[in-house]
Amino acid sequence: MKKENKKQKIMFFLGKGGVGKSTTSSLFAVESAMKGEKVLLASMDPAHNLGDIFEKKLTGKPTAFEDSLSVAEINMDYWVDSYLEDMQKQMTKSYAYLTALSLDKHFEIIRYSPGIEEYALLRSFSFFVRKYTSFDRIIFDMPPTGLTLKFLSLPKLSQIWLEKLVDLRNEIIKKKEIVTKIKFGKKEIERDKLLNKLNTQLDEYSEAREILEDTNRTELVLVMNQDKLSLAESKLIIEKLKFSELKISRVFINKFKVDIPVEELEKQFGDYQIRLYPLYKESITGLENLKSYLSENQFV
Repeated sequence: MKKENKKQKIMFFLGKGGVGKSTTSSLFAVESAMKGEKVLLASMDPAHNLGDIFEKKLTGKPTAFEDSLSVAEINMDYWVDSYLEDMQKQMTKSYAYLTALSLDKHFEIIRYSPGIEEYALLRSFSFFVRKYTSFDRIIFDMPPTGLTLKFLSLPKLSQIWLEKLVDLRNEIIKKKEIVTKIKFGKKEIERDKLLNKLNTQLDEYSEAREILEDTNRTELVLVMNQDKLSLAESKLIIEKLKFSELKISRVFINKFKVDIPVEELEKQFGDYQIRLYPLYKESITGLENLKSYLSENQFV
């Protein structure tokens, strides 16, 4: 697979369910495309809305609407299956007795284990970043708060956990005096399969964490409304992101009503770039209507 394009911009649109992440991410994607960028907009939300907004059936493979704009709805079931299949192969390869005891059939239960969705999201994210390097910008329309926060914290948590496992494996090898390396001339080949796999996974999660924490490349956009519930959850999101060493870069206030004072919002979120998306009388659907909204509100 291709190496990632480190000049590519990545954006995550997150926020409370129902605030309009899909609409604002669609508007921003169209706006960026109208300004000359080649943009890929992808939904990670299991309850996809992009197909309704763009009035076309979408799949996990990007659909081109114009030369500069493509849209996809990532199939989470596919990525869960992919993750489980890889896990099963690795376990069967490392522990052949699983097949003999017929324990491999119980892998289906793991599908419902906590954390599977987050790993599937991370796998799909890594795939899109490596696969679609020709785009100047990839915009991810994210699931509701709980799943999104778990996804964003996963690379850091996994890296910490894997580093401990690598240390433990090295101690086991050392204490048992297992010969794990063999020399061929000046080359030294690692023969411990489990240690190899741990180091491979550690590299993958370290790479994902590096992308997420690169503020020159990656932006977290917080979408919210003016109501108290949205305000409260938005503040909670900012606070919880601190654990993952991630920061919001922009705040988009959707369905903005001019007759409601914004002083409180500016006081709470004045450290971020704030953009107001005025309330629209009806749903904005179709590419031309998205463009019309942007033009009427002078975003382009």
